[in-house]
Amino acid sequence: MAKSRGNPANLGPNLAYATSLTVILPLSATLLSVEASYGSCSGTGILICDLGSVITDTTAVITVTVVPTGEGWLETSVEVRSTSREVDEWNNVDTLWLWISLPPPVEVRYDVYLPLIRR
Repeated sequence: MAKSRGNPANLGPNLAYATSLTVILPLSATLLSVEASYGSCSGTGILICDLGSVITDTTAVITVTVVPTGEGWLETSVEVRSTSREVDEWNNVDTLWLWISLPPPVEVRYDVYLPLIRR
């Protein structure tokens, strides 16, 4: 299981109207759950979180939990949008990378004893 947390914030100076967060989940993972401290989220491969109007100095916490289907890199893209004028657009998009290592194979030894049948 891999858990990722996004913290979109409105650092001001004005109210951010019609704010949304889009999360593109990796194909090599299955969505287990999504929790939003502010607004609501829906979707499976692409999550859309409707945060509504976000007041200045407010942070929303979005926690996404996935189950990887194999070993390798999990790439997740996130983007925050608002209909309000944006001062710093460079911080609205990000890509998260997480390396998933599967546990090493476990050697299992079975000792099987068959009954001896005398004839």
